[in-house]
Amino acid sequence: MNINKILWPTDGSKESGESLRLALYLARIYGSEIICLHVSQIQIPVTDLYPSYETVIMDIVKDTEARFGEEFNRIETENPGVRFSTEVVRGSVVDWIIEKAKADEAGLIVMGKKGHGLIGSALLGSNTLKVLRNSPVPVLSVKTEDEKTEYDIKKILVPLDISDTADSSLTYALGLAGKLGASVTVVYVFWIDANVYELSPDLVDELSGHSAKELRLRVDAVKDRYYRDNKGAPEAGIETRVLTGVSPALTVTDYADENGFDLIAITTHGRRGLERIILGSETEKIIREARCPVLALKP
Repeated sequence: MNINKILWPTDGSKESGESLRLALYLARIYGSEIICLHVSQIQIPVTDLYPSYETVIMDIVKDTEARFGEEFNRIETENPGVRFSTEVVRGSVVDWIIEKAKADEAGLIVMGKKGHGLIGSALLGSNTLKVLRNSPVPVLSVKTEDEKTEYDIKKILVPLDISDTADSSLTYALGLAGKLGASVTVVYVFWIDANVYELSPDLVDELSGHSAKELRLRVDAVKDRYYRDNKGAPEAGIETRVLTGVSPALTVTDYADENGFDLIAITTHGRRGLERIILGSETEKIIREARCPVLALKP
């Protein structure tokens, strides 16, 4: 797991500020460099009625870019133990984030789930989702409801689909937990749809029990392989649990809230079916609705 460099895109919103605090927390633990990036996505109205629009907007953009340059200098001065590099550019927000992550070989992107409309440069929800879908590296997203004085990640929740072979979220969580001294809880959601309501409670319990055994076997296999491949890595405490609910996303986020989890690690795809959890759309719902930060990884 490489987190030597953390890319932090910002539009100046509260969520960007909160994501910086999380980036700083991880940078201090991993000794990472933080790459500060602001993208001005210029939107000039096409009209002959107000030709001065272009001049006015460009003046605002230049002032904004100068302000971000000053802000980056302030952040660097206030955090002397952390290495920084900074860049203020113009163009497509999503394209710049993706290309910057590739070019600078960032190991992680930390960003707000949404931002504000600052000359079209905001990290809006749609932009965040586009980054999540296209990023070559894991993306850690934060929203302002998570606001804390200090981050201290000690409980990591990993929703897992036992019918899928993707183990990236659990493997990554084990490495992260070992470094942070955190525990890992892996959950499988037994999705109760309209057809299941006709089943008896005893049958639902039986199916849930079968899922619990399958989940434990799956987790043990991943854990054994991880520690075999990473000899000497700090071992994290890990437990499993089967949840039931009519909405996979709400079941996961409610469980995270009720049990005080500090982070959710999730794979950005899924499958449909009676015993399948974490659909692509459900994954996005978890990322959008979770109060705690969400780490999204590709399979």
